[in-house]
Parts: sequence; C-alpha cells; structure tokens
Amino acid sequence: MPLRQFRLSTRATAVGLALLIALLAIVITVNSPIPIIIEQYGETTLHFAADRAWALFPGDCVTIEWQTQGIESLHVEERGEIGWGEKAFCPQLNDTAAQFAVRSPDGLYREFMLRVHFLPDLLLYLAGFIGVVGSLGLAAYFLITNRLEQALNPRWLLLCLSTLVVIGVFLRLNEPEPPRLDVDDGQVTVAMWAEKASLVFPRECVDVGLSVVGAQSVRHEGEAVPLRDNAAQVSHCAYPGYSAMLEVTGMDGVERQYDLPLRVLWGSLAHAPIFFYVHLVALVLAALVYLPMAIDKARGTWLRREWSDFVALLGLTAAVLIVYLPFGFESVGQWEEWVSKAAFEHAHSEAFIGEYATRPFVDMPRTLATLIDSESFVGHHIVNCANIALLSIFTYGVLRKLGVRKLYAYLIAALALAFPINDMLLATRYSTGTSSALWIMLACYCALDFLESNRWRSLAGCALALLLNIGTYEAGFALLLVMPFILWLRRGTTSWRRVNLALLFYLAVSLKAFWVLWLYATGRPVFAFRTIDALFSADASSQSSLLDGFTDGLASIYYQIYFGGWRTAFESLAVNDWWLPTLTAVCCLSAAALYLSRQPDETPEPALRRIVQGTLLGFALIVPATGIMILLKGVPSAIAILVGRASNIMTYAPAVAAVSVICLLLLLLAKLRDLHSRDLLLIALTTALLLLGMSKLFVAHGDLTDKAHAKAKVFYRILTEVPLLEPNSYLMVMTTLSEQELAEQGLIEMYGGNMFASAISVLYPAPNAPEGFLCYAPFSCSRGLGGRFNWRAHEHRWPKTVVLELHPDLTFELLDDPGARFHWGISINYDPLQLIDTNAPLPPRAHTMLATAWREANS
Repeated sequence: MPLRQFRLSTRATAVGLALLIALLAIVITVNSPIPIIIEQYGETTLHFAADRAWALFPGDCVTIEWQTQGIESLHVEERGEIGWGEKAFCPQLNDTAAQFAVRSPDGLYREFMLRVHFLPDLLLYLAGFIGVVGSLGLAAYFLITNRLEQALNPRWLLLCLSTLVVIGVFLRLNEPEPPRLDVDDGQVTVAMWAEKASLVFPRECVDVGLSVVGAQSVRHEGEAVPLRDNAAQVSHCAYPGYSAMLEVTGMDGVERQYDLPLRVLWGSLAHAPIFFYVHLVALVLAALVYLPMAIDKARGTWLRREWSDFVALLGLTAAVLIVYLPFGFESVGQWEEWVSKAAFEHAHSEAFIGEYATRPFVDMPRTLATLIDSESFVGHHIVNCANIALLSIFTYGVLRKLGVRKLYAYLIAALALAFPINDMLLATRYSTGTSSALWIMLACYCALDFLESNRWRSLAGCALALLLNIGTYEAGFALLLVMPFILWLRRGTTSWRRVNLALLFYLAVSLKAFWVLWLYATGRPVFAFRTIDALFSADASSQSSLLDGFTDGLASIYYQIYFGGWRTAFESLAVNDWWLPTLTAVCCLSAAALYLSRQPDETPEPALRRIVQGTLLGFALIVPATGIMILLKGVPSAIAILVGRASNIMTYAPAVAAVSVICLLLLLLAKLRDLHSRDLLLIALTTALLLLGMSKLFVAHGDLTDKAHAKAKVFYRILTEVPLLEPNSYLMVMTTLSEQELAEQGLIEMYGGNMFASAISVLYPAPNAPEGFLCYAPFSCSRGLGGRFNWRAHEHRWPKTVVLELHPDLTFELLDDPGARFHWGISINYDPLQLIDTNAPLPPRAHTMLATAWREANS
C-alpha cells in the first residue's frame, strides 16, 4: 500500500520517535558494557580493563589498567610497561582500541585489543551507513513509484532516518570480536589472531598475527613464514578460503595444521575474478535499459525522416574510426590492461583491492573487452573506440535536448572530440575515464528525455548511468552537483518533478561519498586512503595549502585549455607523420557540418545574450569539471600519480571547453547578418581548430603506440629467451638502465608498478606462469616480490629463479652467475637451465597479445 495512504499526524510522529529513542537507549545500554579482557594461559594471568565504555569528544580519554602475572614482557600501545599499572588512552578515528602485547615465559607472543566506543567514530560510521542505505532507498523509491511530481513527506523521512540510526548503532556496537586461536599440544604452542572478524569483498585481505613456539618450520598457505622472536604477521585474503591456514612442522618432525576461521560474506566468489560478476550484471542491466531506448529513438528518427541527426552521428562515428584505424586494433595493452587481465585470470594484486572496493565498476570496460576477445587486446580497442564515439554522440544529443541548433551542437561535439587537452584520448588505459564521462552525458540525456516524455525507462536509464558513473570515477562529483541547474532548473518555473530529479543526481554523489566514508570507518580497503587521512587530520596550515593547490591548479588548467594546449597542437603540425588520416578525419567532420548548415532547423538562432551566457557558462563549468581532481593537489601526500596525469584531470573538461570556444567564435561573427555566411565562416574557423586538435591527437597517439610496441618487443624477447619454465618459478629481469633511460625507451611503466609481473603471469600459460619482476640492479624491484628486495632474506627462492639481464639495445642475456655480475657478494644456489625448456614453442599469446613484435621478428 502506498506510503501516502498512511497519514502521519503530529502525535503519531512523536510517538514513533519516542519509541525509536527508547529503543536506541536500550541498544546503547545493552551493548556498551565496561571493556574488560580476562585470560588464563597456564601460569600466565591477564587482566585488561577500561574505566568506562565511551569517549564522547575528540581528545576525551579513558583510563585503561592492567594486572598480569607470569609474563616475560608487556607492551601497552607499543610502549614497554611493568606487569601492573594504568594510563590514559585517547581514541582516534579508525583507532578506538587499546593494544596490549604480551610475551609469556615460554616465548609465545600474543596481542589483545581492548575496544572503547568513540562517538566521532560512531558518527562517521553512521554517516556512511545512513548515507549509503538512505541514498539507495530514496533512489529506489523514486524509481519504483515514479512520483517525482510530489514532495517527500518530511515525517516519513524523519522516521526512516531515525530507524536507520537505530539499526546503524546496533550494527556498529555489535561488531563481532576478531577470531583468536590458542593451541598447546605439549610439543608445539600456537597463537593466532586476526585484525578483523569479517571479510566483505571478494579477495579482501586481513592482517593475521601469529606466534609459534617449538616449530622447526612454519608456512602460511604454502609460503614459508620467517619468525622473529617466535612471532610474525601475514596477510590472508579471501580467495584461498574461509580460514587462514597455518602449517607447522614441530621439532619432532610431525607436521600439524591450524586454521583461524573468518567470516566471508561472498565466499562463493572467492575464486572468481574480482568483481567480474558485478560487471556482468551491470552490462546486462545496461543492455536491457539502453538498447530498447536506442531502438525506439532510431525508429522515431527514421519515421520522421530526420536525416540531419543521422548525418551528425555518422560524421562523429566516422571521424573516430578514421582516427583509430591507422594504429590498428591489436597493439599491445598498456599498464591497466595487463594488470586487469592478470586479475581476471589468476594473479592476485593487493594494490587493486582498495580500488575495486571503492570503484566497483572501474574495470567494467575491460570486462566487456575480455568478453569480446580474451586472447588479445582487440576487445580493449573496440570498447575504447565505441566509448569515444558514444561520448561524442551523447554530447551532441544533450545539446540538442537543451535546444541548441543542430550545427552548433555538432560543432561543439566535434571540437570536444579533438580538443588539444584530449591528447591521451585514444589510449586504452584511459578507457575508464572516457566511460565515466560517457555515463554523465547519458544520465543528462535520459534526465532531459524524462522531462519531455515522463517515460519510466528514461528515469531508470538516468539512475543507472549515475550509478555507473560514481562506481567508476570520482572526478565528476562537482559536475554532478551543478548539472541539474544547467539542464532544467533554468527552464521556467521550478516544479517538484525537477527538484526531485535534481535530487536523484545528488543522491548519486551522496551514495559514493558515504560509501567511501563507510569503508574508511570500518577499516575496509579504500582507494587513496592516505588522501582521506590527510583530509581528516588537516589543520589550518594544511587547509591553506589545499586552497593554494586548488587555485594554482585551476590557473594551470585554464592556461592549458585556452593557450598551452593550442600552442602544443600548433607545434605538432611540424612533426605529424599522419597527414593523410588527419586531413581525412577533419574533412569528414567538416563535410557533415556543411550538410547540417544547409538543412532546415526549427531551432531558433540564439540571441546575443544567450551566446554570452553560453560563453560564460562553458568558461565557468571548467571549475566543477576539474574541481575534485584539482582540489586533491593541495592535500599533503595525496594521490600524486593521479593529479600528475593531465588526462585524468581533463576527463570532463573538453565538452564544456568546446562550448565556450564555439560561443566565442559566434560572438566574433555576431555582426554578420546573413545566417548562411555566418555558418560557413564558423565551419571554416572550427575546421582550422579541428586540424590543430587532430594533428596533436595523432602525434600523441603515435608516440604512445611506439612505446607500446617497445614493451611488446621486450616481452616477446623474454618469451623467446625463456619459452617455458617449470611451475612455481621466478623470472627476474635485471637492468642497469636508469629510470630516465627506461622512460626514453618507453619502458618506465614496466619498472614503476606491477605491470611487468602482471604481463608475465598473463603471457605464460598456467600453471607454468612464473612470478616475474623487473629490477634495477642491484636493489629496487617492481612489484612482484614487493618493493625493495632483500636478497639474503629470500635465498630459498634462488633454486627456482631465472635471471635475465636487459641491455640498452633491448636484448636479453641469460645470466649464469648473477651474484658475480652485479657484485652482490653472496653465494647462491642457482642453476637456471634446470628450469627452462628452450625447445618448447612460444606461448600462444606471443602471437596475439604481442602481435606487432611477433610480425616484426618473423618478417
């Protein structure tokens, strides 16, 4: 029965709130006992307690006390203490438990966490919980009931919000204690404890502490664990299973197995690719919602014989294809393709756990590409090409929905395609950013279509596009906040229908912001968590640096958009080796514009005042289009890699910048009275700009393709030198090339992250795929065995290791004595020839994923 039939009087609302407040008081009282830990282990007695359960304000401290007997040492909050005493403990956000570390006389080490409730931490959790559930619930209400023409009932909202508060407090206060294991069979004594009790996301990891006494060797899930003072810390991820498994061989030679059970929410997906099934569901929903809309739109346009729209769409699509075709659809993938491909198949990358949890749809374009072709990178290029074409098409569609003349809308979409700040547009590694911009444009188009037609499918399309956008990228937050005012609130009087539709946009932003807060508050993996830490701990001085970073970054953005980018585009004319496709693409765009200029258009010519408004609007929209990314430039130790990439900052800027440029050209031509002459001159000026932008686009992508081919040569020569290795081997590539030399060769991405290890795991067939890592001799290595590599600590790996040296001419040499070659001064048990089958054929993916290098080597 609809909620509007349940009329809430003031008395009923007050009674409901009183009941909820009473229930909240009961929940807090029942679930807030005085924190206390009492344990007995043989002759060891432990007693830890706090004087109260709650700290209410920042800086508010509780008193913790301890009394112990039969211990060797005690550390409280990482500081050595005697066996009894007390001290003040001041909870912090995400750190509300006092830590006690105890060593027994037998040498066994244990850690205990005395949890204290901290009101700011609870409020942070409630903000995330209520924001996520409330945003989803309100959006679902609008979508199911389609009652955007009615105001929301404030009494029902108040009761629902209060109910969510009670539920959130109950869930937070009833979090299960992390599991512990203490076993003593007389020969071996084992203690294990986990950092948290539950794993929510597939392959989410948790730190597990352990201590073993009486062991000859210890292995965690098959990997040897070096103990230091009988203790160690390991990481357990959901994909091996529900329990952290420990294998211990005692001094008596008997092998024992211990497991620490954990609660895994999505255990059935533990062995599946990360969020692969989430992407599949989203793709199916997108097909069900958008394909019928596209078919209906195409049918209606055909019946009305609106050929000009078909020509505009054809011109934009043809230009994208012309730009793409000279570089082919099979060039080797860049950084993200290798990493996501490895994650989809079998490799585990902890670096991506936080990103998948924070951005669940970040790899959806690559999931679709994998479904198209899993054995090459053709699918990635097809998806990227389709993203770029659709983004241009929906830019045109949104402008048409806003009442812009067809010619002007087309020229803006064409200029946005070739705007000089889009120099990385064709790079498949940025397909995520392109798709996020596409979802915003699609959401705007569906919202405008809903205002015209009131069709449920358009509303569903808007909601789904917003969900996919916020689940892919965060850069559009500020743009989503201002888009409703630009799209429809300026159109006459404000109605509840328009207000509620604007609220749908704001719910998307709230959902993402509160989702990140919830992840942070519960200690889950969060992408760029250091940035959040910096924001929460910001003081007055850091706030000023944040503002300085924003203003400086914004000034740089405006300069790059209106001056620097065009200057670079002009300079590209001298080095452009792709003149034929460049001119072909420009001519294709201009020909479609000429056709549109000759067609009748019922849309009136904008008045001079409207053109000035469009210029100022496009100029001003650059701030929200880049605001979130630029804002991060002022955060200390923020995501330096992200803010350093111009293409990430410029994801949403080309369309709004193109609006301002076309409007500026219209202002220059405003004195021309003849409309046809004005259109022709506008097309000529835009064509000149398109020539510059296309030239830069081809030059930039040609350079990117050359670097991709250099990586393909490196990987192909590795496979030629080592076509097949024994299972569970390690492939180490050493080089004395500096980072600058690697960058000049186009190989720097192989060194700075986990691209190299991912590519090696993908190129070699399972189960023979080795663990690979690229090292700058003799110390730093790419991610594979993690950061700086301690050779002495991994001497047990040398019998399973093959070492190649990368020379400046990009050739390889198999080393028979790497210790002597790089002067390590250690003796290692190393015999690579026992691990290599030099007579084996090349792995099959050498012919598909490295097709350019394979053809060059066999031509």
